[in-house]
Amino acid sequence: MNMDYLFPLSETASLAVFAVLTTLTSFLLLQFIFEAGSFLRVWHKAWHIKLPFTVFFVAARRLGGFLLLGFLPLLAALLIGIPPENFMAEKMNIARTFQVFLVFLVPVGLINYLNASGKDNLAMYPQMRLSSWNFSLALFSSLLWLLYLMGYEFLFRGILLYGTIPCCGAILSVCLNVALYSLAHLPKGRKETLGSIPMGFLLCGITLYTGSFWAAFAVHAQLALTNEYFSIFQGLRKGYIERFDWNRS
Repeated sequence: MNMDYLFPLSETASLAVFAVLTTLTSFLLLQFIFEAGSFLRVWHKAWHIKLPFTVFFVAARRLGGFLLLGFLPLLAALLIGIPPENFMAEKMNIARTFQVFLVFLVPVGLINYLNASGKDNLAMYPQMRLSSWNFSLALFSSLLWLLYLMGYEFLFRGILLYGTIPCCGAILSVCLNVALYSLAHLPKGRKETLGSIPMGFLLCGITLYTGSFWAAFAVHAQLALTNEYFSIFQGLRKGYIERFDWNRS
């Protein structure tokens, strides 16, 4: 299918329209289906799922995020004739990607270690609200985080950022990206919404520096995973979590 049939604009403007509409539609669908949890509560009961609801809800939301934010937007782009190469630079710089990964590894871990004991943080993380954890559950949660963030970063730093640059230029595209990225954090409260603004600029800068969303994905994954691990540790220390069994599978 030719994009000119859907968007009778210039090629760059059509790509930008697709990028913005896809980002808004995908994220609003994610919020509508998963944020309230009412649909999932019905399914959890109807399907007689044995997993605790908190585990089922988080798993479904992260898998749904991967599908709605990553897989389906990519499929939509392919169906209307937009090649994936439009959502990254002409050539990804692998050396810079590893450089970014290594540079941010320690600072991100340190920041999350210092922040994890805060009351606001422990009120939200770990997202699976369980009194007992084990190694298999932590690994399962980590893999779900990686899938979710892969779709998330592909949408924001792939489709939205690189999809608007040819039409709007880098500066305006980054500002638009950060604006929508911060709006996506509104359900998590004022603190995370304000914090997402510098984080959004950082992730866009990393993406432009490396030529692909993969470095932003790596940094975002570092942030999410270390925060979850340190939140579990602080939850154990403060009594929010009763135990962590390393041997139980």
